[in-house]
Amino acid sequence: MKYLLSAIVLFCLYSVVAAQQLPNGSFENWSLKNEYIEPEGWISTNAYAYFGAVETCYPFEDAHTGKWAAKLETRIDPLTNDTLRALMVVGDSYDFPGIPLYQKYNSVSFYYKHNLKDTALAAFFLTKWNATKNKRDTLASAFNFFTDSSSIYKQKSLVFDYGQNTAKPDTCIAFFLSSLKEKANPYNFLLLDDISVDVFLGIDEPQLPQIEIYPNPSNSIISLNSPLQIQSVSVYSLTGKLIMQSEVNTFSISQLTPATYILWVKFSNGQTVSKTIIKQ
Repeated sequence: MKYLLSAIVLFCLYSVVAAQQLPNGSFENWSLKNEYIEPEGWISTNAYAYFGAVETCYPFEDAHTGKWAAKLETRIDPLTNDTLRALMVVGDSYDFPGIPLYQKYNSVSFYYKHNLKDTALAAFFLTKWNATKNKRDTLASAFNFFTDSSSIYKQKSLVFDYGQNTAKPDTCIAFFLSSLKEKANPYNFLLLDDISVDVFLGIDEPQLPQIEIYPNPSNSIISLNSPLQIQSVSVYSLTGKLIMQSEVNTFSISQLTPATYILWVKFSNGQTVSKTIIKQ
């Protein structure tokens, strides 16, 4: 116990950690908008309910803390028989999603349950407006592909990958998607609660598994180098669609359309890391 207390004291001397919830990150507050319900501080595909579609994001009385969690569920619309995915995005505007955040956040965490009838996605981007280019630059990102089933709440912590960026962001964009498959599997659901971001000031910061990607950007070949053994590599679009997979450390992306993609690397020890790559 004495050594544990000493370690805590040393940590407090060298590092300060501040946790901050995203707006309504505990999903306790919901409101009615144009005859459909939304979690306050978030927007979702429930907006289609205004045109008669079924709601895919709703409060659920199975929370990690408090009374409510957010349930994102891929559902069949009884009127059209279409399979509808659930998408939930932080912010209050479909044209300009996201919320202001003016610090360098190191990580984001949340609690979830998942029934694994399909793969779900969480994606977070820290961005900064570039007045010279009149566009938004992505400074850091973090992703999670839900490929496990959990009937009890699990905590997931994701570390933001800043690459070589040193600027501070001005906006956080966060979204969750209930199904990734091209043919979405109905009734896949994801329960979410207690989403928070952490600011680390000092020397003690969580570390991603080391990996080098070169060249990046590239128009043909991508190579990966890491002290850990790489088990598999998956390439996704920014909308979460699986584009290609590889079990080797060097592979071609020449067939891809020029764009930014998510590289999801799984190591033999079970660790994973996500990176962004650019196809020129």
